[in-house]
Parts: sequence; structure tokens; C-alpha cells
Amino acid sequence: AIFSVSISAKEHQTSSLNDRKMDYAQVNQWQFSIGLGLGTKSNPLHGGKSIPLYIIPSAYYYGQNIFFDNGTLGYTFYESEQLIFSAISHLNTHAANFSRWHPSNVFVPSSPTFSDPDDKDLGQIGTTDISDVARRKWAIDGGFQLNYYLEQSLMIQARWMHDISNIYQGANGQVKIEKSLLLNQNGKLKLNIWAGVNWHSKNLVNYYYGLHNNDDIEPEQQYLGKATHDWFFGATLNYQITPDWRGVFTVQSYKLGQGITD
Repeated sequence: AIFSVSISAKEHQTSSLNDRKMDYAQVNQWQFSIGLGLGTKSNPLHGGKSIPLYIIPSAYYYGQNIFFDNGTLGYTFYESEQLIFSAISHLNTHAANFSRWHPSNVFVPSSPTFSDPDDKDLGQIGTTDISDVARRKWAIDGGFQLNYYLEQSLMIQARWMHDISNIYQGANGQVKIEKSLLLNQNGKLKLNIWAGVNWHSKNLVNYYYGLHNNDDIEPEQQYLGKATHDWFFGATLNYQITPDWRGVFTVQSYKLGQGITD
């Protein structure tokens, strides 16, 4: 799970709802910010260390069609009042559980993280520990994203991604609904809430969470992952302290599917 409290300088809210220009980003200009605070990103692997969150950077760029948002590179083919259709690419986030400095452990909280529903560590088959598991490679996903706005502050997002780097040779998808609420009349206090479901192909689960011959394990400890889905939810509370500074509280959690936890 992710939990963080931070104070940010000149930070643009990177929620997908802002693609609807609820908060206007400057076109054709790079924007950078740093969040300072206290938080933790948990690691579900047995023996894996949680990631402390003290400094949270943010970087984004929006052109007329091309955009970069905290690690996601995209191109918008179609945009209307209700619908946006884009091609996107980013690093697959599952490798972040095996690498401390994976970008998904730096550009937080817009990146997914995982929390085991029964507080069991993944990979705890017999005495298997993360130190016994071979390092999983970083992979690059590419695919398409559709944003549909039921109203200005309510969005449904669908995403289909495939491994274009040929590392795990699989696919993944996501459907998410997100709502933005203004909690006071002056607009300084805002709440964003979201929930959804991820789908992971058999090849993805097996590459990152299966146990194989190249891992330092006994033959009876080998495990083949299965295609699965997991549910997630989260919320971000923002308070605009000054025009250049805001306070942020974020929580995000995932319920892992049985194809990963079995």
C-alpha cells in the first residue's frame, strides 16, 4: 500500500481528471516539482523492504498532442468534451518490487503498488525469500488509453497495454473510475477518489511472481503464475496553502488476485 503526507511546491495534480483541464497545465512547457513529507510504499515480496517516501518528485509536459506525465509518454489521437483516445507507453511497474530505484518507486503516488489481502508476503513458499529470487528485468509496456467523462469531475478510464520490450511477453489492462470533489467554497480543499480493477496475463504473472529454475530454490518450490485480476482504491486530499504551495495526503491500496497469491 501507499501512504504519504507531503507539502509540494508548484505541483500540478497529475490525476487523469486534470486532462479534462480542471486544473490548467501550461501547454508546451515542462513543469517540475518536489514534494517533501513522510510516507511508505510497501513491498509484497517476502523479505522485500518497504520504500520510505520523503522526497516525491513530479515532472510533466503537455503539448498539443504529445504528453509526458510522471513516466508515461503518450500521444492523443482524438479529444472531445467527453472522450479522449491516446496511445501511451511506460515502464511496467511490477519490476519495482525487485529494484529500489525503479521509477515507480520514485514518481509516487501515481504509480501502482500492491498490498496482499491476507498480509502474507508473496514468494513465501517454504523458505523462499526475495534474496533467493533472480532479479526480474524492467519491461516497457505500450498500448492505448480511453478516457470517458460522464461529467467534468467524473471520469472512467480504460487501458490496454502489451509488453513491447519482449521481456515477459504478456499483456495487462485496467478499468478505473475517478471522482473529484471540492470540499469548500473557495476551492482550496479538494478530494480525489478512485477505484478500479487491473487484469494481468499469465505470462506477466509467471515472469514476475513465478518461481523458476533460474531462482535459487528447491525443485518442489517452483511455482507457475496464472492470469488474474486485482482490485484497487485510493484517495488524495489536497489543500492549497498558497499559490505556490499545497499540502497533500494520499492513500492507495490493492487487493491482489489469486493468480499471484496462491
